[in-house]
Amino acid sequence: MADSDKNERGQVIVLDNPASPLQQAAEALADTPEIDEEKVLAIREALAAGTYIVDPDAVAARLLAFEEGMPEAPRDASPSAADSLSNAGPDTILDTES
Repeated sequence: MADSDKNERGQVIVLDNPASPLQQAAEALADTPEIDEEKVLAIREALAAGTYIVDPDAVAARLLAFEEGMPEAPRDASPSAADSLSNAGPDTILDTES
């Protein structure tokens, strides 16, 4: 039994092939195009016709949902560009050349 082994109690342990479901998923993804050409064409046509409407509430909700699913970034002692912007007032001049 190539996929079998006995534990310290003498019990036989049979392992399924864990790569099989992963391999099937990888193959399904490989067969799926990365870009939905029909959706791109529909959006392109709506943009050209001036009928493409963006729902800002839906965009904000999805951004928040995405953000909630992200791990929190580690904070270090040095300020980031985002920190500089969030602390900037209306009269602040930011150095954009560094």
